[in-house]
Amino acid sequence: MRGMKLSFLGLAGLVAAIVYLSGTLLLSPYSRDAFRELEAHRERLERNVEQLRELNRRLVAEAELYRRSSDAVTVQARPLQYYEPGQEVIRLENGADRSTTRSPGAILRRPGRAPDRRAYIRVAALIAFLLTLLAQIMTEPADRRVQPMRRASR
Repeated sequence: MRGMKLSFLGLAGLVAAIVYLSGTLLLSPYSRDAFRELEAHRERLERNVEQLRELNRRLVAEAELYRRSSDAVTVQARPLQYYEPGQEVIRLENGADRSTTRSPGAILRRPGRAPDRRAYIRVAALIAFLLTLLAQIMTEPADRRVQPMRRASR
């Protein structure tokens, strides 16, 4: 490799860089399809936030109702089986359980990520580097490959 020029390495490096950058641009997770998926996820999150804000508004209004009205508290407490002291309770055998639960909102998961293909891009860039370097060495004229050492004149 004594006769190899520095420009050979430079050109091979340039080809490798072009292959790597092009591959990264085309196969990276920031491609158009991935951007569309992220946009769709963002829209779902915005809808979820709006639903949660609406739920919050309803719960604040309900809490205000319970704060102001003891009758509303009494009505809501009965399905939860809370009664005032001294109050008589008649239970039916086939009485349905009226306990209700509220959902705190939907959990939105981020869409699955595609596998990282950057390792393949690096291998392709390395192969392009080696092939370019080999092609330059092979196409260089034979008389220029090995140059005899000359002794400096005095």
